[in-house]
Amino acid sequence: MLDATNAQNLADVLRDVPFLNRYITDNKLVGYAGVLDMQYLAVYKNGFPLLMDQNVAYDVRSIPLWDVDSIAIYLSELNNWGKNKGGVSLHLYSKGYIQKPSQFSASISPSSMGDINTYLHADFSNAKHSVSVGTNRSFEAQMPADSRYTPWGVSQRYDANLRYKYYILPSVTLDLNIDNSWLSRVIKSDIIPRTTRVKDIEERFRRHHIFGSLTTAVSKNHNLILNGQYHQIYSFQQSMDKDLSSQKQEFGKVSAHLDELGYRQGWMQLYLDGKFEQYGYQAGLDISATADRVFPTINAIRSSYSDYGVFGLFYYQYKDIGRLQAGAKMLTNSLTGTYFLPQAKLSLTSDDVIKVSLAYNRSVAYPSFSQVFYGIGLTLAEQNNLLLQPVLLNYVHSELQISKNAFEMQTGLMFNQQNNIISVKGNAFVNSGKSSGTYTYFNVKYTIKESYIKPCLVLHGINPYRDSLNRVFFYPEFNLHANWYWTKLNTSLLMASRFIGKYTSSNVTGNTNEILETGDFTMLDLAVRRSFFKDRLLTSLGVNNVLNTQFINQNTYRFVQFDRELVNQNRVIEERGRYFFTKLTFTIN
Repeated sequence: MLDATNAQNLADVLRDVPFLNRYITDNKLVGYAGVLDMQYLAVYKNGFPLLMDQNVAYDVRSIPLWDVDSIAIYLSELNNWGKNKGGVSLHLYSKGYIQKPSQFSASISPSSMGDINTYLHADFSNAKHSVSVGTNRSFEAQMPADSRYTPWGVSQRYDANLRYKYYILPSVTLDLNIDNSWLSRVIKSDIIPRTTRVKDIEERFRRHHIFGSLTTAVSKNHNLILNGQYHQIYSFQQSMDKDLSSQKQEFGKVSAHLDELGYRQGWMQLYLDGKFEQYGYQAGLDISATADRVFPTINAIRSSYSDYGVFGLFYYQYKDIGRLQAGAKMLTNSLTGTYFLPQAKLSLTSDDVIKVSLAYNRSVAYPSFSQVFYGIGLTLAEQNNLLLQPVLLNYVHSELQISKNAFEMQTGLMFNQQNNIISVKGNAFVNSGKSSGTYTYFNVKYTIKESYIKPCLVLHGINPYRDSLNRVFFYPEFNLHANWYWTKLNTSLLMASRFIGKYTSSNVTGNTNEILETGDFTMLDLAVRRSFFKDRLLTSLGVNNVLNTQFINQNTYRFVQFDRELVNQNRVIEERGRYFFTKLTFTIN
């Protein structure tokens, strides 16, 4: 579906995959998965979290997809991270290493919007070493409004990535990944009344991510694995005061408050992995540290924290009938204390046709740095909230799977609960509430040779930040993905479509409880893909947003006894509009 949607970054993916969605408001992206917002979702690349806690400057538009081969959504995944596992996790996977001396590929993808995306990629491999290196440039045109103001600013991103695998010994392997991204975005403003001057905003974002693992066999059934990563992000905003008549311009700060942000995160994990005929286990420990590199101290308070964790995971396989997985992590945060995070999953199978599973998981999601250290005002000492508790995420998930020949079906129900929700009280952030939600889904896939059709229906139930009446809001989601492949023509017709109902979230201001209702919309993407010269040349032609869905309504309501009162009407952006694209990828073996 990446070809059908022409997705260039993670924000594009959220528009087209089940359970997830996003919209743009005031040039800021809001992502969510039912009751969960983007801050509480686990996002991984090649098995490593893209951001350690996803609580610092999380901008999914800065995460590129040019070197990503596949994407998967996991429900009730069990692993040893212990953070942001609210039941839904998103995994990005790069292509596997080639089994040949060398391979070179280049791609270009322009669109009628004025976008242009290009990349160069090279792969090398021999008996000892495998290397994959690439560079990418992505340009995304602005979305103009009726005036000069751009509600969707023009952006440009450069990437340089490296993957390296070294087979040191038959039983010892080093796997290293280095990702780098540089993103800039310009937001134009209206002309200042009775002048020829404007004040545009430029945003710059840098991200450097090094992660890898060293694996060694210590016995026939045991591997010792050392994982580690270092992640650094930096962003700043500046104003561009420009006189349109003279073309003179000056640069300055946007405001006196947090125009510059930067964080660094480090993490290391050591564990023993044992696999036997009927059972297996993982046991180990990890440590991580997160620090503010721009404001190392705030009001004489050091702006950093550390985590220490001990974990164990166990599974037992009883013939081909059942599988039991269980484990727990004891996680200690240097600011707020220790948390016990259990997880378990029971799966029963009948003749590999019917599978029933039941899972439970508990995890934590940390507050943002702005809520812990900056408070409402950076210069006020009383604004620090060092003891602000993490949000506790709990879920229970039951699922039925049926697989027979070309037919696959999944249906299930997942209940999610969030405790210690953070809200504003006076001039401080406090843990003051909870919310819950459900995901009821029905997913079918029917395959005929290399073609398939895959409808997916999800009914989200949301009980937002608890109000006195404890309301529950429902909104439906319907996705339809299809791929029709003609063997003789070596051509595929791809379709990705979805319908989203009205999404409701809470908006607590002071002692007033309001709800935010974001209007429904329908999205449709189509593409034709064909390969030539024994798959050396891949071409794609498509149209995004066929129905030209751009703006959707967003209304704010305040509860009045047993009714609600409209407080504000607004419009947010779902997509820039209909546009055509083409993509050419050439590979030399």
